[in-house]
Amino acid sequence: MRWWARNALRCRDEPSNNFCLKQDKEGTNNDVVGLVVENVSGLRVDRSELEGVGCERVQQLGRGCCGQVACRFDVRQNRRNLQQIHRLMAFKASQFLFHGSGVPPASKCLSHQALQLNCFIQKVDSGLYSLLPLGQLVIDRINRLIEDEFSRIGALKISVPILGPKKLWDETERWDAMGKELFQLSDRGKSHFCLQPTAEEMVTSLVRNLPSLRVASLPLLLYQTTEKFRDERNPRFGLIRGRQFLMNDMYSFDVDVDSCQKTYSLVTSAYRRIFKDALQLEIRTVVSDPGVHGGAISHEYHLENNLEEDKISYCSRCEIGHKPGETDPQCSHSELQEMSSIEIAHTFQLGTRYAQAFKAFVPGTQRPLEMACYGIGVSRLLPACVDALSIDVKAIRLPNKIVPFDAAIITASKLSSDPTALSLCEELQSALQARNMTVLLHDMHKMSVGDRLYDLNRIGIPRIFVLANVTKRSFSTETELSAVGKSGEVRLDMVTITSGTDRDHRDRDRTEKNGTIGSSNAERHKSNGLELRVLTLNMWCLPQPWPVGSKDRKHRLKRLAEALLIEEYDIVGLQEIWKEGDYLDLVDQLKDVYKFHHYFHSGWTGSGVCILSRHPIVSTLTHRFILFFSSSVPNVQIKMYVFRYSLNGFAHHVHRGDWFGGKV
Repeated sequence: MRWWARNALRCRDEPSNNFCLKQDKEGTNNDVVGLVVENVSGLRVDRSELEGVGCERVQQLGRGCCGQVACRFDVRQNRRNLQQIHRLMAFKASQFLFHGSGVPPASKCLSHQALQLNCFIQKVDSGLYSLLPLGQLVIDRINRLIEDEFSRIGALKISVPILGPKKLWDETERWDAMGKELFQLSDRGKSHFCLQPTAEEMVTSLVRNLPSLRVASLPLLLYQTTEKFRDERNPRFGLIRGRQFLMNDMYSFDVDVDSCQKTYSLVTSAYRRIFKDALQLEIRTVVSDPGVHGGAISHEYHLENNLEEDKISYCSRCEIGHKPGETDPQCSHSELQEMSSIEIAHTFQLGTRYAQAFKAFVPGTQRPLEMACYGIGVSRLLPACVDALSIDVKAIRLPNKIVPFDAAIITASKLSSDPTALSLCEELQSALQARNMTVLLHDMHKMSVGDRLYDLNRIGIPRIFVLANVTKRSFSTETELSAVGKSGEVRLDMVTITSGTDRDHRDRDRTEKNGTIGSSNAERHKSNGLELRVLTLNMWCLPQPWPVGSKDRKHRLKRLAEALLIEEYDIVGLQEIWKEGDYLDLVDQLKDVYKFHHYFHSGWTGSGVCILSRHPIVSTLTHRFILFFSSSVPNVQIKMYVFRYSLNGFAHHVHRGDWFGGKV
């Protein structure tokens, strides 16, 4: 059996599958005589680690297009080595996380500050930015999401030059119409070109010159994802308005107006699935002026944003809007809401303007093709999502579908070489990857667990697993598993690990920046799983006057109640509600939604802990149970004990904080 990464069909599910090995029909089933490992997208494999699991380096194959070194290794043992190699191919924080100056750039734009401060992008010059590894991961996931959706509607991917000849733009008279925003240049032969901000001319010319275009080929949908250029008068807000930007642009060609309208509806439906279903964004569709693109119908897709780049009027009843100052003949209601927004996509029905200019006709006729074009600002979508979902420059939030990593694992420094902890870490990593999750291992063991949690929170990792000292004391290995059936068994491969729905980031940040959300779904029966959405929040509500007590305590409690009334959490756990009166006020305001509640009175000062629930609270004690996790070692499983204890503090532990406030 021969495995070649360079000839492999690349897995498209998640960026964790950046390596893919293709089987050749040589050799036996057990012996692997060749292996090529290519480092892509920051994925690195230490050569000494490969040699340590039975791989012998045979030859260096040279550098790839991104400068990575591909080496061929012979695997001298059996297929089990491949599993060990897969474990070595992990994303590590030491390669992806860069710590900036700690001072965000001066700007009123939160995303511009956050993306630079947390090293997603780096400024080169006015309106020009480099994508750093974290930013590139997000952009790659956005592209993959878009392209997967386009594949479902039958669109075909192409790539055309970004350098556009003047003669093409003269055909549509747009060379002069674009004005000073068009980057123009000349070659040594005095021929004129532009750095294209869009590609209608180029793609229409391509379709005209197709040698065997047939009516059966229509509608023809062609798209690309390439860099575009615009000489902005006032570049600002980082990736939101730059001189160079990444755009996904699609062009459709149809036989007549009715067919073009059907294709237009097909693509705009795909847009809605991308923005609303996959990314869970509250997009407003707006009728707009086509401008220099021409055509009769044009729609913009806006996301609410306080930068005042755009202003729209929107009717939530008919789900359509228009730019202020323009009339909207499609809306007969007077319930228009005016808002500041940012455009993230645009679609046009162009008619026959470009096809007529380039003589791109319906095959076998002299009738010009009906054309439409569609564009998504890919690089703008990143900061637009950050602005929409984040409330602090040190805590980026993104839709779950495009986070740089789906999960992260932290192992306490003292356990970094502990066999039991390492085994658990490997099993957890494998289980997450089996669910198509990309996993980041925070391997900077000189940092404390708290600092590493802060690291991961600031880049928006939605699921964080910590293996610390308490975890170590709770785990053991056993070879005798006869009692498993009696105690009840829950294996890691039976557990669905989730942080809730894709709305978690948005829901979390509407409350308070110190809040964290986590929920899990244990599939006791595959057809009847239980999923809970849980909010936990430290309210910092010391009742004394500021500066001894908490600033704006009453205001924050009021805002919390308002948020909880419109959210869909099953359980809310609050800490540092030190005054029982504050708890009772919350209960009164939320009694129609959270009918069950409990306040823990333990400790000298009171625990400050309360629970609000949509479901009956049957006990305030934690009960002992056992979890078994499957291990790759034969006849070995990892067992975790969880014990029943009261939330009250211990009377004899005067030196502990829970003596004063109760165990939390």
